[in-house]
Amino acid sequence: MKLRALISDLKVDGTVTLKQAQQHYQLPSELVLDALPSRTMQVRPLRSSAQTVSATFIALDEGELRYAPGWALAHQAGTAALRHVLGAKRGEWEREASFGTHRADATWHLPGQGLVAVEYDAGYGSATVKEKFRAFSEVYDAVVWGTSSSARATHIEAKHTAPKRHFVQVDW
Repeated sequence: MKLRALISDLKVDGTVTLKQAQQHYQLPSELVLDALPSRTMQVRPLRSSAQTVSATFIALDEGELRYAPGWALAHQAGTAALRHVLGAKRGEWEREASFGTHRADATWHLPGQGLVAVEYDAGYGSATVKEKFRAFSEVYDAVVWGTSSSARATHIEAKHTAPKRHFVQVDW
């Protein structure tokens, strides 16, 4: 049952880490690794990070794991972590297939609240952060901004606090 939930969520999220599969679904790593394609690699949690971490990424599509760069897999896993932390249901969530300054990583169709831009920040420059907030304010009713670094979340929040903007630190 829990493996089916993971598979259903991967249809929405694209990629998660083995750590997420273990934590969110209480699945043993052996079961996940036997059932789904995976790729283990070294990635930087933030673009500016000097150190890398080892992460095992899980997806339904083996080709996505094989050809996607590590930063893109980490970005998808971070966006998936945001969906789980927010408690967004599969049917309320729409992941963008491509990246861009004017696009949110995901759109959350939050009942009674409108459209929420969900952005996972892996270390954007200050001009990009400012432009994303500007662009999102023209299209969305609210913004959730997430990152893997609590220091970065605090920094971005201090510089960009506004009504209907929420800042979250997530682990993947």
